[in-house]
Amino acid sequence: MSALMALSLEQEYRSDGPGLACELFARVLPVSRKYRRAAGFFSSSVFRSASEAWLSFFERGGQMQLICSERFSAQDYAQICAGVLDRPRWRRRKWEDLQLGTLGGDGGGALLSWLIANDRLQMKIAFVSDQTDHQMYHEKIGYFEDDSGSTLAISGSANETFNAWSGNFERVDTFASWGGDDSQQRCRKIRQAFVRLWTNQKTGLYVVR
Repeated sequence: MSALMALSLEQEYRSDGPGLACELFARVLPVSRKYRRAAGFFSSSVFRSASEAWLSFFERGGQMQLICSERFSAQDYAQICAGVLDRPRWRRRKWEDLQLGTLGGDGGGALLSWLIANDRLQMKIAFVSDQTDHQMYHEKIGYFEDDSGSTLAISGSANETFNAWSGNFERVDTFASWGGDDSQQRCRKIRQAFVRLWTNQKTGLYVVR
């Protein structure tokens, strides 16, 4: 049995009770090797939500691919640019040294630069075709994949931010590749939708790196 299959997962998660970070995120990330995510908003503050799960994911060699809108905080924008433009310096920093305080007051900004510089976080930006000031990419889908290739897809209201996973009242539905016919079909469609986005093949959007 694969690592994801071994988890006892619900078909629906809502923010009442322990919350999304504890009930879903913190359990799925540590046993995954890939995390593919598309969301309207991303913030490095998300690394403070279920921080131990994030560290476990990246320590195991996990890789994240992210598609989001262009709307970042000034701090995150600076950290993204640093990871791209000052890649050699960030690649010289050891993972073990980086962990000291990396999820502290800076909201995970240093971790963001390191992940981008080392291709552990690959990011693309989605623009709405003929975009105006009030239009943006705002869907929220994604999937986790473990070492055995089992896949858990998600769809719901949560963005990729600390508030979404640990503060707001949100809902996330799950669809497993090992589930019933409907679950398998929804999982497959979400994976296909992400691939179309990542390869800039979605009508109405322009996706760039």
